[in-house]
Parts: sequence; C-alpha cells; structure tokens
Amino acid sequence: MVKYTYNINLKGENMKKIVLFLIIILSTTLWADYYVKQVTYTTAGNNKSQSKQYSETWLGDNVIATIVSATSTIINGKQKTFTMLIHKNKTYIQGKLPFNMLKFLPEAYVALTKQMLSSMTIKVKKTNEKKKILKYNCSAYAIEMSVGGMKMNIKMWVSKEVPFDYKKYKSLTEEQLKATMNLNNPSKINEIKKIDGFPLATETNSLGQNSINKTVELKKCSPPKGIYSIPKGYKKVDKLSSFLNK
Repeated sequence: MVKYTYNINLKGENMKKIVLFLIIILSTTLWADYYVKQVTYTTAGNNKSQSKQYSETWLGDNVIATIVSATSTIINGKQKTFTMLIHKNKTYIQGKLPFNMLKFLPEAYVALTKQMLSSMTIKVKKTNEKKKILKYNCSAYAIEMSVGGMKMNIKMWVSKEVPFDYKKYKSLTEEQLKATMNLNNPSKINEIKKIDGFPLATETNSLGQNSINKTVELKKCSPPKGIYSIPKGYKKVDKLSSFLNK
C-alpha cells in the first residue's frame, strides 16, 4: 500500500477529481472528415448496475473534436490551441499548445496535481492478443499507469487498418500529452510511442471502477457546422472551478 504525504481524508475527493480530469485529457489525446462514435459502459465496485455514456470524435484537417455529455475538447493544430468546453454552465477554457493544465486549475489543486504528476509512472507492452472491431483487425496493448499512487490498468485495442492516416494526428496528440501529463521524461514519451494504431476500444480498471469503451461507428462524412468552434453563448473563464467543484 502506498502511503501519501498529504492528508487523504481531506484531499481524497480532490485526487479523484484530478484523476478524472487527467483521464478526460488522456482519452482526448490518444487521437472530406471522419466521425467516430464510441460507447462506454462503467461498473463501480460491487455494484452490478452499469452506466452508459456515448462520445463522438470528429477528425478533421489538423483538428480533433471530442464530445461527451458534460464536456467537449478541441485540439486545433492550425491555431495551436486546446479548448475544453463545460456544457453545464456554458463556459470554456482555452490555452496555446502545448497546453499547460496547471495554469487553469484552482489554486487549491495546483500543489496536489504537481505532486501526483511528478510521481506518475507509465508502462506500455504490446500483447499477442488480436481481435476484429467493426471490420478492422486490432492488436492489444497493456498499459499500466500510476498517478499519485492510484493505479490504472488499461487494455487498448488499436488498428492500423482505419481508412485515414492516423499518424497524421500522432505528433499533435503526443505533444499535448507531454505537456498535460508531464511526460517530459524521454522514457515516458517512448512508452506512449509504442502504441501504434488508432484506438477502437479500451478496457480500464481504475479508482474501483471497471469501464469498457468500444467504437460502434466509424465513417467518412461532412461534419456539423461549427463542430470545431466554440459555441455561441459560451463564456471564457480562467479556471476550471465549475468542473472540479461540481
């Protein structure tokens, strides 16, 4: 059992919120336009009931937009910006790439987040497992992560047969991960680079929750108007207070 140097009773919930935010960033940055629809099933602890959430990702010309129920993220390689939309109160944060997450956290979260990221470890290993998702042959990667002593075990199924050049987005997403997840250590960066392909499914065990994410639709089509832009009526804010303090 890892012993933390900070007070778990006071900050345990804050840690979970930070890890949730990091998972959102990680899932966002692991990658006419292409439309990818995914569904995630999550089971918490011994609870047999599942929650279900859909996400949509649009892959455009050097731009990626990912939409879920509570948040959306836009990585724009042309404008060199990272944008996160909080739909509940119609606010957003935006920063230049590479995005410095710490600048947008409330002061109460900064020191804890720095400590968690500095202790983060990641190990990626390609397995011999194969399967087909939709019509694409996939290989599995086993990813072991630890953030602030909280362990995440992830199995990621990726394919190199998708009908677009997935490598086109790789440098954009890798640079983002370096900044957001504190992957300045060359060994950590090299671990991420082992993943070769576009993720079509993930199986995650973290924070007492098991989740299965899988792609249910992948097609080439015209994007909705404004999908890569900030919606009208959204207000820019300096901090992620509304998201972390919900």
